Amino acid sequence: MPIDSFGQYTILTGHEGKGNCWFCGAGFPDKRSRRFCSNICRSKYQESFYWSWASNAAIRRAKYRL
Repeated sequence: MPIDSFGQYTILTGHEGKGNCWFCGAGFPDKRSRRFCSNICRSKYQESFYWSWASNAAIRRAKYRL
């Protein structure tokens, strides 16, 4: 499993670990960014790939109520 300064990660989009945004592959707007070029890409990545976020997003899309 690849490792960066934040810890281990899994390749999901193919953009991880290449020095670009993990969701869209765009360059970073500043030197502080490490994984995402914007909060929009961070949110989309979380909703798509982090199960704790993705499961809730899937439930919302299905209009299912717990």
